[in-house]
Amino acid sequence: MKSQWTIYLLLIIVLMVWGLVAWKIFMPNREIVQVSTLERFIPVSTSATRDTLRLNYTDPFLKVDTPSKVILQANVRDSKQSRSSRERLQFVHIGVISVPGRQLHIVTNENNRYELEKGDTIACFRLCNYDADSIYFEKGGVIYGVKRCE
Repeated sequence: MKSQWTIYLLLIIVLMVWGLVAWKIFMPNREIVQVSTLERFIPVSTSATRDTLRLNYTDPFLKVDTPSKVILQANVRDSKQSRSSRERLQFVHIGVISVPGRQLHIVTNENNRYELEKGDTIACFRLCNYDADSIYFEKGGVIYGVKRCE
């Protein structure tokens, strides 16, 4: 810079800016802020409720006294009937082909390979659903599961 006046002017501006920054740091605004106190909220109950303690269990420290046994009746289907209506599947899952919008499952049945999507049929078995570890076929209202390949 050739002019000393501009140097002095810039030096004065720099000193004023840094003086203002130092003033804000060392002399902060000391206004006292009034803090409002909150009143404690006490809920008013309209009706008194009573808790009851039910002692209808056996004492855990008394080993002699055994609790009364409850007999549960299980709903079990007749195993002969359920086995006779189900067929044994000979399907083996080989792999999956993922195409945008479609997922094709490669399944073999008696040395024949099929590419199936949801709703397709092999030997009267319809591919009705699939998840991460199985594919499910349906025939006559009975659902059969086939493990997916790993």
